[in-house]
Amino acid sequence: MRLAEPARARVAGARIHERVAARVASAYAALAPASELTPDFDGLGLPAAEIEAACAPYRIDGLVQRMPSRADTAADLHRIAWHGSALADIGCPADHPRREELLLDGALFNLAVALTDSLVDEDPHAGMRAARVLSPHALERRLLAPGDPHAAIAGEEPDLEPLYGLWDALLARLGERFAGDPQALTELADMLRRMHRGEFDEGADRLPAKVLPVEFIGVLLRDRRAALRELYGELGRLLALSDDWNDLAEDMRRMRANQLVLMRDRTRADRVAYVARCLQRVVFSRALAEEVSSELCAGIARVLASAGELSPDTHARAASYLKGVLEC
Repeated sequence: MRLAEPARARVAGARIHERVAARVASAYAALAPASELTPDFDGLGLPAAEIEAACAPYRIDGLVQRMPSRADTAADLHRIAWHGSALADIGCPADHPRREELLLDGALFNLAVALTDSLVDEDPHAGMRAARVLSPHALERRLLAPGDPHAAIAGEEPDLEPLYGLWDALLARLGERFAGDPQALTELADMLRRMHRGEFDEGADRLPAKVLPVEFIGVLLRDRRAALRELYGELGRLLALSDDWNDLAEDMRRMRANQLVLMRDRTRADRVAYVARCLQRVVFSRALAEEVSSELCAGIARVLASAGELSPDTHARAASYLKGVLEC
């Protein structure tokens, strides 16, 4: 799509991004606790050495070449896993007896989702094969039978064994931890089913595949307080918007789903609507910047308000994470 090339400077150029970033930083400063009350961004989640050790058994380093858009080195994959642990850390009390286990579940899940998403983008044909291997039925079966070797997640492509092995080990971990809680297992399976639909189904709304993984990490904490669920929902929506804003020019070029254009991948029927929406965004780029700024600022306010209802520590960790990912 040639439209996106000359449009890049208008839609996602330095001036536009600087304008949005300045307003977001101002909103954050007005809402966040004092910096001395928040932990360091890199102090959230599991330490780097623990992340690397946790990833080693799954041989994910071998996936770097298969998914170059996601990572240049294994350290990039470890950083993706770290973000999952940091998200879990936001809502996990520091004195929780199973804190490290919960943060590790968040790390492995975030990595598995990110790798699957990259596979779909890098190699759609392999992505469709992965959709069958990682079908909702197969995922739920593994959750419900974590000790049954016949329920293991496995494919027939040797170079994707690390990905399937990661999913298998993660679901087995979760199945064991949630054994005896059928309500929770049903909820997890339903969320995985909706994520699968948003990631793989042609013409589907892609937003659930962006928001639900963050909500899923919140559910892994096994805390059914409404405020915690609300926090992770707001986090998911804010991070999805931030990602779509940062990826807008590339998504326009490749005609991929983006909530600022069209929230499903372009199909033949959508082509005219997609191009028209892109043209509108280019022509009215200042209005786009105002819209994105307002929505990001409102999202920050909602996340911090939800976190504040839980505890001062949760509020501080949420503020620290937002400061790091939004570069406030």
